[in-house]
Amino acid sequence: MRGRADRSPRPPFGSLSYGLVLLVKEPNLFWVSRWFVMMGSFLIAALIVNWLTQQIRTLARNDSLTGLCNRRTFEEELGRALWRAERDGRPVCVVMLDLDNFKKINDSLGHSAGDRLLKEAAAAWSGQIRVNDVLARYGGDEFAAVLPDCSLLDAEIVAERLRLAMPPPTTCSIGFAIWDGKGSKDALLTRADEALYRAKRLGRNSASMAAAAMTNKS
Repeated sequence: MRGRADRSPRPPFGSLSYGLVLLVKEPNLFWVSRWFVMMGSFLIAALIVNWLTQQIRTLARNDSLTGLCNRRTFEEELGRALWRAERDGRPVCVVMLDLDNFKKINDSLGHSAGDRLLKEAAAAWSGQIRVNDVLARYGGDEFAAVLPDCSLLDAEIVAERLRLAMPPPTTCSIGFAIWDGKGSKDALLTRADEALYRAKRLGRNSASMAAAAMTNKS
């Protein structure tokens, strides 16, 4: 990513220098095996450090259960999507999803069954969105998606597709909203969340469109 220092393993200049010292001190070929052992150790250590660094970055950005983005990453991506939408004059929509009667599933079947359902739902929804869309576990049994360059009509189609993708016999409720080009990120999320709870109140297993954003009149 641009703007970040390159943390990839550096060329082993120290190892090469050590090899030259061994060559001078030990003109026979015994130094070769010692040098290769040292080089191998360096490379293995570098690979382990690189792998651990990637794991830490992944844990910081992703939900450990579902593998989706976590709430923090989602909000960062939403902020970027809104900035690009304002710059390019393109629409962006937010979708909020909540599993219906999830508490009952946890209480009757146990938390392992609930965790399994969360993972299954995440996997099913991941196959219904575009590569540049962002799907996240927003918290508990609530999920959210950012749909860049997406009209309200397209968002409605996506929401219905996500609803139908739920592993049977479970269902979900969905609320979605389009950015008005002026409101804040929090205002957009609030509108989508209100639409979600309207779908809950109307009987669940449905998708509800947020009302148009209120504009101040002078």
